[in-house]
Amino acid sequence: MKKQLHKRMSQEAVVGVLKAFHGHKISEKQACEILGVGRSRLYVLQYLWLQQGENLQLEKERGTREDSFPPDVKEFLLSELKFIRKEAEYSHGKFNFALLSEEVDKRFNYFLYRNTIRRLAIKSGYYKPVPGKKRRVYRRFEMAGPGMLLQHDASIHRWIPTIPGKQSLILTKDDYSRELVEGIIVPVETSWDHIMVAKEAVLRYGIPVAYYVDNHTIFNKYTDHNGAYIRRVGDGEAQFNRVLTMLGVNLIHTGIREAQAKGKVEKSFDYLQRRIPYLCERKKIKDIKGGSEILQEVLDHYNTKRIHEETHEIPEERWKRAVSTGDMYFREIPDGMDIDFIFSLHYPRVVRKDGTISYKGKSWKVGNETPGKIATLCLIPGVKFMVYSSNRKIAEYFL
Repeated sequence: MKKQLHKRMSQEAVVGVLKAFHGHKISEKQACEILGVGRSRLYVLQYLWLQQGENLQLEKERGTREDSFPPDVKEFLLSELKFIRKEAEYSHGKFNFALLSEEVDKRFNYFLYRNTIRRLAIKSGYYKPVPGKKRRVYRRFEMAGPGMLLQHDASIHRWIPTIPGKQSLILTKDDYSRELVEGIIVPVETSWDHIMVAKEAVLRYGIPVAYYVDNHTIFNKYTDHNGAYIRRVGDGEAQFNRVLTMLGVNLIHTGIREAQAKGKVEKSFDYLQRRIPYLCERKKIKDIKGGSEILQEVLDHYNTKRIHEETHEIPEERWKRAVSTGDMYFREIPDGMDIDFIFSLHYPRVVRKDGTISYKGKSWKVGNETPGKIATLCLIPGVKFMVYSSNRKIAEYFL
């Protein structure tokens, strides 16, 4: 039997190998061969090294035996395992040991390998191993830095199991850093929801070079009538496309029936589906607001704590490194840009002879515009609408 790592190599030597691997000076295969460990063990060591630095502890590592658990940690885990096996409805029997490891780290600041929790579940009689599922294969490509490409999509799922039916989670992911820059849960996705997610991303980070989306009708041509957000194919330009065009952002569509081309964001949905429904059920979340709070907690952990499988970096750290080397592609919002004009729903209206336009069965005065001229009604649902003529605001009404 192979000796334990701390008996085969010095702590200094192990740290040196991890530094070289993290700095992309040696490959994953080379690092595993030098340390004499498997791939999963390599990334655990990398995680511990990032946490502990030069003081990496190899001997008597925490959480290597079930009977060495602190009592409060073991009590928490047994409670969670019992809930999954005997009490949960939606999450019944769906064990996610990586999530439980994250919860232990957040609650107790105590690291446990997911396989350690798995062994505890088996030993306690809550979990019976089954053959593993085959992983999906996704198409991969790389960008040069944050803001060069944002992947944007929505996933319909039972995100909040205590609410009847399914909800939509709209998500935007930076391709380079893998940071999940924005996300919301809504009852039913609309063009307005997608616009609001894009607006939050732009206001927080700046204007990206391009967006990568699928061929959903929200991102293609359709006509959206009277603020009712009914999507239908037609001759009008999609509201989401129009917003990006006004910002000078390129919109890239996947090929038809090529969802795998958006592999990075699809993988993120898989990650979120394994966590959010369970946490919502466990914490008895019963509304969209509570589900959104859970979502933000999970996004924060993903961005600031989790080492990505492909980049071998924490998304936030990878983002910061790109900033430090000048590889940032977000543009600042120009001074004087009319944010409300861009991030609103646009509808053409004909100016009548009496200087009014029609909206929701009522007449609204818009000044001394030429009768028959086409004006643009810009709606911010539930707040106000503005009327523009040749990009000049001629009226504004609060709802």
